[in-house]
Formats: sequence, structure tokens, C-alpha cells
Amino acid sequence: VCFLTVCYIIPVNASILAETGGSCDPAVECTPDGYKYQGASCRLNGDPGFKACQEAFKDDLIASTCIASMLATLAMSLVARMPLAVAPAMGVNAYFTYNVVGYMSTKRVTYKQALAAAFIEGWIFIFISVSGVRGRLVEMIPKNIMYGTAAGIGCFLAFVGLQQSEGIAFIVHDPATLVT
Repeated sequence: VCFLTVCYIIPVNASILAETGGSCDPAVECTPDGYKYQGASCRLNGDPGFKACQEAFKDDLIASTCIASMLATLAMSLVARMPLAVAPAMGVNAYFTYNVVGYMSTKRVTYKQALAAAFIEGWIFIFISVSGVRGRLVEMIPKNIMYGTAAGIGCFLAFVGLQQSEGIAFIVHDPATLVT
């Protein structure tokens, strides 16, 4: 089950994060005519240059997810002596993409700013974990809240993964309901 979960996370993580537009700059990546007539909106209108950059970005995300998962799994097995696979947190990636940066960087926070904030957040999380504060905070949360949160995040990620046209495309997009 653990292996299958990581196999699921690798392409879905890349698909979710690629929807931010990543490090692709419309002024550089869009075709000259596309940027001349549409400006930064060329990223939203299927410009072939921007799409090529986005596909390369997605490939880089797949590679970096694999490398990060491998290193974290090795650290988990060698340092913590728990042979469990470790992969990126999908709920944080979805929040990062859809609420912070927005589809193709349509929100006020840029991809680079959000990435810097996530980096700082990671160091804060390491600090509260090493200091023991995280353990005390987790003990204060009622069990039913923990189970409900885990189930809700799992359902949301399954919904996102099943509706992606790059993935299984089991749930087909309809603009009226966003589901079927």
C-alpha cells in the first residue's frame, strides 16, 4: 500500500504544482506574437511556448519528487529505524497551488514568494518538532477531529487526482458542476 501511495503521489504532485505555472515567465516563455498581443494572459490561452515550459517544469517536479521521496525514505529507515516510505504532503501542495498562488499564478502571491514561505514554514516545523512542542499540540487535538481531517483531505486528493486529464480522468469536467 505504501509503494502504491508513493506511485500515486509522484504524478499527482507534479500535475497539481504545474498548474501554478511554476517558474515559467510569460514574457520569456510565450511565443513573441502571443506575448505581444495577449501580454501575460498568453499563459492562460494555451500558448505553445508557455505550454512547453510548463511540461518541462512538470518533468522537473516528477524528478524532484522522486529524489526527495528517496532521500526522506532513506533518512526515515536509517535514522528513525522505521522502514516507511515518505513523500510530499499532498494537502499542502493543493493549498499552495489553488489558494496561495492560484491557477497559472492568478493570485497575488507569486510562485517564488510562496515557495520561500513554504521553505520558512518547513524550518519552523522542524524547530517545533525537535523542541517537542509539536507532540504536545497533537495530544491536544481530539481523535475524532484527527480522523475527520484525514478522511476529508483524502477525499479531496482523490477528487483532484481522478478529475485530472493527465491522470485517470475518471471524473470528467463539466463547467456547471465541476464534477460530471
